Amino acid sequence: MEPTGASREQGSFNLQNLV
Repeated sequence: MEPTGASREQGSFNLQNLV
């Protein structure tokens, strides 16, 4: 299962939220 562009964007957003 390859992550889609939207999934990657959400992952980055979550990482920034954690900071």
